[in-house]
Amino acid sequence: LALAHAIVAELGRAVPLLERPHRAAGFAVLTAPDMPSVLVELGCLSNPAEERLLAQRAYQQRLARGLLRAIEDYFAAHALR
Repeated sequence: LALAHAIVAELGRAVPLLERPHRAAGFAVLTAPDMPSVLVELGCLSNPAEERLLAQRAYQQRLARGLLRAIEDYFAAHALR
Protein backbone atom coordinates (compact mmCIF):
# COMPACT_ATOMS: atom_id res chain seq x y z
CA LEU A 1 0.00 0.00 0.00
CA ALA A 2 2.84 2.38 0.74
CA LEU A 3 4.25 1.90 -2.75
CA ALA A 4 0.81 2.38 -4.31
CA HIS A 5 0.35 5.64 -2.38
CA ALA A 6 3.80 6.81 -3.49
CA ILE A 7 3.02 6.04 -7.14
CA VAL A 8 -0.32 7.85 -7.02
CA ALA A 9 1.27 10.88 -5.38
CA GLU A 10 4.15 11.04 -7.86
CA LEU A 11 2.03 10.45 -10.95
CA GLY A 12 -0.39 13.09 -9.68
CA ARG A 13 2.44 15.59 -9.90
CA ALA A 14 3.22 14.49 -13.49
CA VAL A 15 -0.21 14.05 -15.09
CA PRO A 16 -3.90 14.58 -14.23
CA LEU A 17 -5.44 11.60 -12.42
CA LEU A 18 -8.95 10.33 -11.84
CA GLU A 19 -10.84 11.71 -8.85
CA ARG A 20 -10.24 8.45 -6.95
CA PRO A 21 -6.98 7.14 -8.43
CA HIS A 22 -6.17 4.51 -5.80
CA ARG A 23 -8.28 1.38 -5.82
CA ALA A 24 -7.87 -2.19 -4.62
CA ALA A 25 -8.63 -5.54 -6.24
CA GLY A 26 -8.42 -9.17 -5.23
CA PHE A 27 -6.30 -10.31 -8.17
CA ALA A 28 -4.19 -13.28 -7.11
CA VAL A 29 -0.99 -11.61 -8.29
CA LEU A 30 -1.77 -8.58 -6.11
CA THR A 31 -2.52 -10.57 -2.98
CA ALA A 32 0.40 -13.01 -2.99
CA PRO A 33 2.18 -12.59 0.36
CA ASP A 34 5.60 -13.50 -1.05
CA MET A 35 5.60 -10.99 -3.92
CA PRO A 36 4.65 -7.37 -3.27
CA SER A 37 3.03 -5.86 -6.35
CA VAL A 38 1.15 -2.85 -7.64
CA LEU A 39 -1.01 -2.71 -10.75
CA VAL A 40 -0.69 0.64 -12.53
CA GLU A 41 -3.24 1.57 -15.18
CA LEU A 42 -1.84 4.47 -17.18
CA GLY A 43 -4.81 5.13 -19.43
CA CYS A 44 -7.72 3.69 -21.31
CA LEU A 45 -7.41 3.14 -25.05
CA SER A 46 -11.19 3.29 -25.49
CA ASN A 47 -11.00 6.96 -24.42
CA PRO A 48 -9.94 8.95 -27.52
CA ALA A 49 -8.27 11.73 -25.49
CA GLU A 50 -6.25 9.24 -23.42
CA GLU A 51 -5.36 7.23 -26.52
CA ARG A 52 -3.90 10.38 -28.12
CA LEU A 53 -1.93 11.20 -24.96
CA LEU A 54 -0.57 7.68 -24.64
CA ALA A 55 0.76 7.88 -28.20
CA GLN A 56 2.81 11.00 -27.40
CA ARG A 57 6.44 10.39 -26.47
CA ALA A 58 6.52 13.36 -24.07
CA TYR A 59 3.50 11.99 -22.18
CA GLN A 60 5.04 8.52 -22.06
CA GLN A 61 8.21 10.02 -20.62
CA ARG A 62 6.29 11.94 -17.94
CA LEU A 63 4.56 8.70 -16.91
CA ALA A 64 7.79 6.71 -16.92
CA ARG A 65 9.69 9.35 -14.93
CA GLY A 66 6.88 9.58 -12.38
CA LEU A 67 6.87 5.81 -11.92
CA LEU A 68 10.64 5.70 -11.65
CA ARG A 69 10.76 8.47 -9.02
CA ALA A 70 8.04 6.81 -6.95
CA ILE A 71 9.75 3.41 -7.04
CA GLU A 72 13.21 4.81 -6.30
CA ASP A 73 11.88 6.94 -3.42
CA TYR A 74 9.96 3.97 -2.01
CA PHE A 75 12.97 1.67 -2.01
CA ALA A 76 15.27 4.41 -0.67
CA ALA A 77 12.89 4.89 2.28
CA HIS A 78 12.32 1.14 2.83
CA ALA A 79 15.80 -0.22 2.15
CA LEU A 80 16.87 -3.13 4.29
CA ARG A 81 19.29 -1.93 6.90
